Amino acid sequence: MANVDNPRGFTPVRSLDQNGLVGKIQSYVVAAATTVAIGDPVGLTDGLVVKAATGVAVLGVVVGVGNESAITFGGTDGLFNPDDLTRVYASTGESVSVILANNVVFRGQTATAQAGVVKGVSLDINATQFVDATHNRSQVELVTNVNGDAIVTGWPEYNSAAGAVNSTNVPTGAYAELDFIFSSVVFGQS
Repeated sequence: MANVDNPRGFTPVRSLDQNGLVGKIQSYVVAAATTVAIGDPVGLTDGLVVKAATGVAVLGVVVGVGNESAITFGGTDGLFNPDDLTRVYASTGESVSVILANNVVFRGQTATAQAGVVKGVSLDINATQFVDATHNRSQVELVTNVNGDAIVTGWPEYNSAAGAVNSTNVPTGAYAELDFIFSSVVFGQS
């Protein structure tokens, strides 16, 4: 069975040491002329969040949007925009929560079939597909390697209702879900 085409950006799934998900989340302000969505990989320029570009160190992945009081420690509103719960993106001057990429394994979908996918192979991020107006969510995917942005660590196996392993997630097929780490990360400033 073919993989389903359902890009939604990148999702943190666990720590690199396999001990659940332990990652630092920090609040940042979005740079001028920039829009990022939950699931988008981002970088840091002059202390502001920018869209991550292929071949450039990644700060982390956006996991929340909202006003500053909603996403700083001690805030009561959590990692969302309390004024619009359907909004999953932030623009110039707005705040986002970013899970830092260091020691975190992410899951994302491939844009096309990737021959020879095994653990340790490198892929790139599709840095041109961010917020999609139709779906109102991140459309970032993994693509054929040029710059080595991501290193595959594995892929999920899904179980059927009967409990048997279901091979619908074909790691070499188009739209495969792969677990990966970013090969180059920048450390965020508090």
